[in-house]
Amino acid sequence: MQARPDTYQPIVISNADGWVVSCGTLLIERKFIRGLGSLGHVEDIVVAPSERGNGLGKLVIQQLQHLAQRSGCYKICLDCETRNEGFYEKCGFTKKGSQMAIYVTDQVAFN
Repeated sequence: MQARPDTYQPIVISNADGWVVSCGTLLIERKFIRGLGSLGHVEDIVVAPSERGNGLGKLVIQQLQHLAQRSGCYKICLDCETRNEGFYEKCGFTKKGSQMAIYVTDQVAFN
């Protein structure tokens, strides 16, 4: 990740004791559409249970949004659990479509 600051941009918040209490990552994906534009993916937002309700999650999201804008991203998206949708709506995100996934392991063979 350190070798690719154009792709991975983490935000880490620590307390006075040096413990990480909140973090998140902006993953920048280069696209063929929109004039070879960039799409920002917000990933891995976490706040320590003892720090929840103190605005750290929102602060991380705001900083990641700032990084995305500074990096020229035309859009920022994220996937989240249904129970967290309200939080992200308060941060300015709106629900679009649905998420689908397939988990791939070394044991899976594709024909």
